[in-house]
Amino acid sequence: MWINDTTERDDKIHGKFKHPDKPPIRYAGVKSQLFKKYDINGFFPEEKPSAFVDMFTGSTSVALWVRERWPDVPIICNDSNTELMKMFRVIADHYPEMAKLNEGFRVEYKRLGNVEDRKKHYYEVRQKYLDDQFANEVEQSAMLLHMLRTNFNGFFGSGLKKYPGKYSGTAGVMIWNADGTLFDPKRLEKFSNYLKTFVLSIGDFEDATAQYIQEGAWF
Repeated sequence: MWINDTTERDDKIHGKFKHPDKPPIRYAGVKSQLFKKYDINGFFPEEKPSAFVDMFTGSTSVALWVRERWPDVPIICNDSNTELMKMFRVIADHYPEMAKLNEGFRVEYKRLGNVEDRKKHYYEVRQKYLDDQFANEVEQSAMLLHMLRTNFNGFFGSGLKKYPGKYSGTAGVMIWNADGTLFDPKRLEKFSNYLKTFVLSIGDFEDATAQYIQEGAWF
């Protein structure tokens, strides 16, 4: 296996690929905006790897980079954030139901219009989420998806003492365009199709490393 360095190269191989699709969520530390810099500075190995293991997958933006470059390489997305990874699995396995609920949140966000009403709605959704007031895991994941899109700077947050370890991010500025790309249903559908091609793993990065180590794997 190998782990990346970012030694600058002049082989002209890097930089020839289009910018991959971005995840449909806002997430702290997301690398989507850094794709060009990573690309031209040799982030990608010259040879096609036997597998790519994203040990701290977060929003999956790096996995999307790899999928764009190598459509058939096995990709393992691992993260210890159970809520996040569960949401990804639901988006992959239950897209039609997620799409319907996602559209409901988008319409409500658009209807409210002003910042204060949107923030009030956000915290109402968050409280229901924290109190497990949802019909099933699809509705639970739709709530989380909506909050990750409209929270403060994509920070997941899990600091409420009454709800230890559960998502509790605060509301964002609430000025996003409800008809813009962030809420685009086609974007969510494409993301669902990407997720179907990934192995979604929940756990410590060391366990993921041990489980998926193989000749030619890229971590």
